[in-house]
Amino acid sequence: MPKWFDLLMILSFAWAGLYAGFKSLQDIQRMLVKFMSEQRAMIVIALLLFTAAFGVYIGRFERWNSWDLLVHPFSVAGDVVEKFTDPFSHPRTWGVTLFLGTLLNVFWFSIRLLQAETKAVVVSKTV
Repeated sequence: MPKWFDLLMILSFAWAGLYAGFKSLQDIQRMLVKFMSEQRAMIVIALLLFTAAFGVYIGRFERWNSWDLLVHPFSVAGDVVEKFTDPFSHPRTWGVTLFLGTLLNVFWFSIRLLQAETKAVVVSKTV
């Protein structure tokens, strides 16, 4: 197979995953707004995206899986606690987390901005 086909397939899977994740995040945001202000909900969403980025780091670089929480809970917890208690000894952890978290937040808030602009255009055309 040509390399462009592999790239196209990987990018389409990545986009499908991001789309599903952002749709779920949209549902979470709707639920949060019922309990707090829109601004606080946005802060929670931003923090959740950084938490997801940390989870990606743990899965990708530390090679922990979700079932390891059940099988080796103390090992996973020890690994995570170590990253937080001595952050300067783990620059890759925080570099990847900050970069990916920022990227996810840029994607999320860009999509939200596009949705708001689309709604505004539709409302102005109907009025």
